[in-house]
Amino acid sequence: MEPAMEKLDIHSTSEAFEDYFERFEIWVMTKEDDEDVNIAAHFLTFIGKEAYNLLGILAMPEKPISLPYTTL
Repeated sequence: MEPAMEKLDIHSTSEAFEDYFERFEIWVMTKEDDEDVNIAAHFLTFIGKEAYNLLGILAMPEKPISLPYTTL
């Protein structure tokens, strides 16, 4: 079974976000497929609905999945 991360709380502090992002990058290192688009897809899946909706607003008119991982 794959370990699960909690959803990203968009109301968290910048330190909590940095911690979440760092743990996500560690999780990505465990994956064999490190293509940028796949990393972005994993990230968008992990962050949860509320954070995804916020990214959708910020990315307009683009869709979050069309953005490179480094931009997200």
